Amino acid sequence: MKIQQEFPGSHSNLSNAYLYGQEGGEAFLIDCGFSSAEPVLRHLEKHGMRLKGILLTHGHYDHIRGIDAISEATGAKVYIHPSDAVCLSDSRLSSAILFGTEFSSKQVPLTFQDGDALKAGEISLRVIHTPFHSEGSCCFLDEEAKLLFSGDTLFRFSIGRTDLAGSQARYVSQSLEKLRALDPSTKVLPGHGRATSIAAEEAYNPYFDR
Repeated sequence: MKIQQEFPGSHSNLSNAYLYGQEGGEAFLIDCGFSSAEPVLRHLEKHGMRLKGILLTHGHYDHIRGIDAISEATGAKVYIHPSDAVCLSDSRLSSAILFGTEFSSKQVPLTFQDGDALKAGEISLRVIHTPFHSEGSCCFLDEEAKLLFSGDTLFRFSIGRTDLAGSQARYVSQSLEKLRALDPSTKVLPGHGRATSIAAEEAYNPYFDR
């Protein structure tokens, strides 16, 4: 049985993170904005899961600040698009300075490319490169389950901002077209806020009309 557990964002836990894997098997953590490993470790132990990797939708501070704690506690590798890998050691590009801090990870990340299949046990996530919020922004799609982890590319009835270091507003339409092509019944789990679906975004997201 596939298990998807959300760790919702708050003032101290600034972005949504998702643990996704197989009961008694391997799992991925999608994004890691919190500083404590405890909630993830408890859930892994409860379901007998082993964390294979931390998949980053992009390299902004509110999505990466917990990667060292989680990686050190579990041995899981960190994965990111190569265009955002520099964010792990550059506080300007990660926007850490906007949060009044600096950040440099100890991790040497592995990288993925558009179209790659990332596998953990029976879980397979296809990488969809969607640059604009950051140069290396990506979504992860479980085609079988019709489930999309959209990071800050797509929110409920909105999209990620395009005024940060590394943002590329000219790619908004191109990136969203990749998501519009998905099955309308696909559930969308965003980096911030509530879940949605491709069908709902087609109906109500003004950026889908561009």
